[in-house]
Amino acid sequence: MRNEQAVAQTLTIVTPTYDRATTLPRLYDSLVAQTDRRFTWIVVDDGSTDDTEQIVQGFAAQRRLDVTYVKQANGGKHTALNAGISRAASEATMIVDSDDWLTPDAVECVLARWPIVVEHGLAGITFLKGYSGTDVLGDAFLRDETIQDPKDVYFNKAGWFQATTGDKAEVFDTQLLKQTPFPVVPGERFMTEGVVWKQLWANHNMLFVNRIIYVAEYLPGGLTMSGRRLLIRNPRGAMLNARLAMTRGYAPHVRLRNALLYTAYGYYAGKRPAEAVQDSGHVALACATALPGWLLFRLWRHRYGARP
Repeated sequence: MRNEQAVAQTLTIVTPTYDRATTLPRLYDSLVAQTDRRFTWIVVDDGSTDDTEQIVQGFAAQRRLDVTYVKQANGGKHTALNAGISRAASEATMIVDSDDWLTPDAVECVLARWPIVVEHGLAGITFLKGYSGTDVLGDAFLRDETIQDPKDVYFNKAGWFQATTGDKAEVFDTQLLKQTPFPVVPGERFMTEGVVWKQLWANHNMLFVNRIIYVAEYLPGGLTMSGRRLLIRNPRGAMLNARLAMTRGYAPHVRLRNALLYTAYGYYAGKRPAEAVQDSGHVALACATALPGWLLFRLWRHRYGARP
């Protein structure tokens, strides 16, 4: 049970960062400008080689925000997120990348709705991201201020919803995040956030709100811009992400598509076909996509190389 007396109505913002000393001041300024200051900012420096440490320590010295700085050896964004989330003491946690920033009312919007999360036992709240405060990134939700199954919103075509595209701004129950850390695969340095989100969505709904609270900028060299090549370089994590969407909670076409991806990434991971099928947990799906998955793998090898 949550310790509501101690942590209710507070937020932790976790920012994993690597060599983003030039963009962190913009995020900091957006946090200083918040209309509601009931939050803590945890910055996890994933082995930066620039002036990140001095920049963040300077923010802390100003005492305008509650800032915690964590330095670790470079291990990838997912390990930095684990380090930050493990230190969160609030009820709600939000991940904000170091090259993005928040609208002035972002924290206020989160905390005003958090009692709904507590009342209904939700995983959290999903807001919109934007290219600006008014230009939505991807699609808005078809219904505003509603509790829905995220699998329907993002993947399935069900009821009033069509599948929604574009990155969104998620705020999650901190205890759920702590119970579901990002897996760390030896030799791989990237794990998509979808691996954790899908596990949380297996048993929890979310509140969906049509309001931009997060402004995103996709910089060259950023993880979001790396796309397929990044997943291919980290195929075991990509396999896990696909396998989580092969369950019966997803529409048949979603399960088939992810089985196809699972098989193709399996070849990059060096998995023998029989081993991949056995590990999938969905033997019929994995068998049905064995040949198409191999063909997709061959296409990717032609396009991206053996291991880009």
